[in-house]
Amino acid sequence: MAIPDDLKVLAAHLTGEYTNRSQALDDPVWYVHLKVWWRSVPLFVEDSIVLFAEQANVLNLSSPYRQRLIRLCGREGRLVGQFYQFAD
Repeated sequence: MAIPDDLKVLAAHLTGEYTNRSQALDDPVWYVHLKVWWRSVPLFVEDSIVLFAEQANVLNLSSPYRQRLIRLCGREGRLVGQFYQFAD
């Protein structure tokens, strides 16, 4: 099954490094300044795009947490994302 072009565009927009710096500065009581990484991984390549994500407090980047995978695919004309959590 071919991967739809709009799915490729979505994955390209998600891939990268991001922070919530402005949110954390605006409301530090509720938000910790985080950095999140999204990277493509070669899983289920025949029908989907899979991204690996992890995040870390910017004060402790050497201790990332909340690692997960998101599998992006097209189903019945819609874009679908499934999140997977790793077992402890």
